[in-house]
Amino acid sequence: MLNREVIDAFGEMNIAFDDVFIRYAKGKIIIKREECVMKKNLIYLVVLMITMLGSVVYAADSKHDLVDAHLHFVDFAQNTDGVDALISCMDNAGVTDAVMFGLPVTKIWGEYEKKQPVHSLDAETRMYWDSKTDYIVAGAYLKATPEQQKKLHPFLCGINTVDKNSLQQVKRLIQIYPGTWQGIGEVFAHHDYISYMTAGEIPRPDSAALMEVYKFAGEYGMPVIIHTNITSGSNTTPLYMDQLMNAVKANPKTKFVWAHIGISNDLDVNGLAGIIMDQLKMYPNLSVDLSWLVFDNIIAPKGVLNKAWIPVIKTYPDRFTIGTDIVGRFLPQDKYYATIHKYDVLLDALPADIAQKVAHDNFLNLLPPTGIVLKDKDRIQM
Repeated sequence: MLNREVIDAFGEMNIAFDDVFIRYAKGKIIIKREECVMKKNLIYLVVLMITMLGSVVYAADSKHDLVDAHLHFVDFAQNTDGVDALISCMDNAGVTDAVMFGLPVTKIWGEYEKKQPVHSLDAETRMYWDSKTDYIVAGAYLKATPEQQKKLHPFLCGINTVDKNSLQQVKRLIQIYPGTWQGIGEVFAHHDYISYMTAGEIPRPDSAALMEVYKFAGEYGMPVIIHTNITSGSNTTPLYMDQLMNAVKANPKTKFVWAHIGISNDLDVNGLAGIIMDQLKMYPNLSVDLSWLVFDNIIAPKGVLNKAWIPVIKTYPDRFTIGTDIVGRFLPQDKYYATIHKYDVLLDALPADIAQKVAHDNFLNLLPPTGIVLKDKDRIQM
């Protein structure tokens, strides 16, 4: 069996499988992956054999420029690994830019819970809407170096989406942190168990509170990323889609990004590729985010691409984004790398110019040219 003493006797180890190169040196395993999708199981086997040798570091050798267009800077307890950790993971994975938003709800750490719950399902306790998430994001962004700030795009999200005070809170945050915010999201509407566990009524994507926020976002050129499930439970028809499309239609100046195309835990909809093709045709202000379960379960289940999605993306190449949907904890670097590079199977199947748009350009093209500053008419008394 391989062990540190055997390998260190030689100082380093090199293993090559045609276009895959694995090198052990100075206590670390470095993996260079290019055209190796079909060989990933072999790579994992070798890494498993020698993980005791040190940490895994993936060389940032992707042939695609990448943007992480869906990333939560904090977890459900509002904890984070921080900007330095995030930037190191991005650089290691070849990610040039990332959105930076919090989580609009916090999980209660109950009296009888011995361990702090950091995910929505870590305990049976409820959750509550929590605006402090945006202050955490803004504080971390403003403490980052200028070079780090160039790579990060802060979005505000800490609003209760059934509360008509939400627009005032959006304005307040922009007023407190002028020139910082570039978008709104990920805001929550229908979200299966998160909706059930969060105090208050379940929000709709066309709630009165959100409609005011959408109008404001359209005026200021701020894209809105929204999580709203396309359906519920075992229903395989797009039960809730019309609610979102009501909002998209009523706010033609607002750029909407539908997170995960409405797919969440245990959800599936018959003919989703065709359904979203129709919506993109009807609503030019709608884009879709391919992160999380829509990719893992529908577009590329078990890493095998469903080719029905290729003509959809080719028809609307400017309307798709990708992201990790990692929640607050970015380390270790290999976890982040693997999560963003799972999209390689899709990007490699697209023409190079379209892959560039999906992987990188589309999200950046949604952003305003600079962080938002309130107009005098929108300033509030504080």
